[in-house]
Amino acid sequence: MDSFSIIEGMDVESSYKNNNFGFMMYSLIRLYKPEKCYEFGVLDGYSTVSIACALRDNKLGNLTAVDLFEDYQYKNSTINSVEQRLQKYDLEECVSLVKNDVFSEIQNIEVESLDFVHLDISNDEEKLKNFLFYGYDKMKKGCVFLFEGGSKERDEVGWMKKFNKGKITNVFDQEFNSKFDFLTFEPFPSLTFCRKK
Repeated sequence: MDSFSIIEGMDVESSYKNNNFGFMMYSLIRLYKPEKCYEFGVLDGYSTVSIACALRDNKLGNLTAVDLFEDYQYKNSTINSVEQRLQKYDLEECVSLVKNDVFSEIQNIEVESLDFVHLDISNDEEKLKNFLFYGYDKMKKGCVFLFEGGSKERDEVGWMKKFNKGKITNVFDQEFNSKFDFLTFEPFPSLTFCRKK
């Protein structure tokens, strides 16, 4: 099965799928040809499969996908179900699934080693700032960094208000602008594309 059919036909619940963000991720991987890729936050594996399809088609690179899986107390998936999805599409060769906390895992990564990062961990202002505190130095110059959110609409979702979470757009300050070129794709839930300067 070709990559576009896989991404289009995946039977998963994903707000990314509703806006074809899987095709966007696939295209970015094909364009930039990263070698060392990390994804933090997997859920059912829609983005994981999209990234892995591009790595397979590039015949270059690997993805480490990190999640708490069934240990996450809110919306989650099991590591076994994601493994089965990768096997179904013959993608297990280029993906390593890791069950761990993001902030524990990021500290184990070598400085200036990452070519591509995707962050989707119920993002809010604090989580994004913490991730950048630990993860910025792990990214090579030119690293592509994608994260879920970044639009005003996404900052107003119910759980963000209910739990009084800081807005992701608050992170887009002078310091952030000095570190990344970035663009937010607005369709909900939104996806922010960054490239490390």
